[in-house]
Amino acid sequence: MIDSLSDGVVLTDAAGIVIMANRDWEKISGVQRRDIEGRNVRILVREGYYSHSPVAQALSEGQAVTSLVRFANGAEALASALPIRSDNVIKLVICSLQDVIELEANYMAWENSRYLIARLPKELEERSKDVPELTSLAAHSAAMQSVLRSLLQVAKVDSTVLFTGESGTGKTLLARLLHSLSPRSGHGRFLAINCAAVPATLLESELFGYEGGAFTGARREGKVGLVEAAQGGTLLLDEIAELPLELQPKLLDVLQSKTFVRIGSTRTRFSDVRFVCATNRDLDKMVAKGKFREDLYWRINVLPVHVPPLRERQEDIPVLISFFMDRFNKRHNMNKKLAPDALRCLQLYSWPGNIRELENTLEQLCVLTPGSTITLGDLPMQLRNVSYSGLEHCHGRTLKDLVTEFEGKIIEQTVASQPNLAAAAKVLGIDVSTLTRKRRRYRQKHVQNCKRRA
Repeated sequence: MIDSLSDGVVLTDAAGIVIMANRDWEKISGVQRRDIEGRNVRILVREGYYSHSPVAQALSEGQAVTSLVRFANGAEALASALPIRSDNVIKLVICSLQDVIELEANYMAWENSRYLIARLPKELEERSKDVPELTSLAAHSAAMQSVLRSLLQVAKVDSTVLFTGESGTGKTLLARLLHSLSPRSGHGRFLAINCAAVPATLLESELFGYEGGAFTGARREGKVGLVEAAQGGTLLLDEIAELPLELQPKLLDVLQSKTFVRIGSTRTRFSDVRFVCATNRDLDKMVAKGKFREDLYWRINVLPVHVPPLRERQEDIPVLISFFMDRFNKRHNMNKKLAPDALRCLQLYSWPGNIRELENTLEQLCVLTPGSTITLGDLPMQLRNVSYSGLEHCHGRTLKDLVTEFEGKIIEQTVASQPNLAAAAKVLGIDVSTLTRKRRRYRQKHVQNCKRRA
């Protein structure tokens, strides 16, 4: 909704930390939103992103503020910062931005946008509560932003969710996040079981529990199963495709009747659990082959969420690299860093094992590289042999177009991995003005290509 507004819009919390900005804010300011999200507006002013902050002024004065702001790219915009209160306490600040050059011609559209913004506070205030969890995920790509938008929607209800996607894409993390965003996070636990990791003979007792003496080797006092232990909360059934056929009717019964029976018991127990399932298998094909019950499939596939592989969201790779490098440096008391050529190679690799492969590779590099800088020569051979994967689509395109696109992707990925444009320019070995010019040229070319394909 925020991206549909004709103004630039930025949202902050009560401390002045930027929660989100829309596409038009990027267009007007010349700064990517990933460079400011999660940072304090006062620090951004000190670093020269813009001349002053109406948001900071609105927070200080406790009232709406409108003023002219000048950005680092020379653009000027009229900014209106509006504090949003709950119980008479400022919770959020919404700041709308209008390019001065377009202001007069688009005055009516600007007024309409401000009216739309006035309708957003309740929705945005609810979303701002989720920011601590959302910022723990690398979600700068359009593909992952779409996943998070779906997550915010499905978290509001209790229906069963099915996460699909390749191994290592972060399905379990998203399931945990789903629980933390839901009303159940304050009433019950998040529990998970990998259906492929537990022997079929034990899986039923793990899920549903048993009474004392129910079978040979059973505990005298019996055992509480995960369905019971997760009361009021969320239970993730990971690798649901591996659930034995003989257990599938019992799970179906729990989903339909909200009741279950422990092994060795006749007592029916109520189940207040939200079930979330995950798989890297094609359940449609398994149903067609009779390897998965069709009625259970429809029960677990109420709200499907597909998690894209890392190769389809390359914008997230630099952020993940930075995250894991920080983690391993702290964990192993190191201060390792990546050389620019090694970083570019990691960004170009397709990562068939997805996030899990990236994480393992970076820990290996941190531990085994003798020096403080990880160079191209330190990378595994399959990474050093990486080639530009877009060449198979070059038919009918000039070498100049291909080089521009390749250069543009490297530039955008490097910018995403650095705290600001100056740092990105240093990594790339060019000055900031050259970097800005190349980014503008690449974006213009990208728009032209998209129009030709449309």
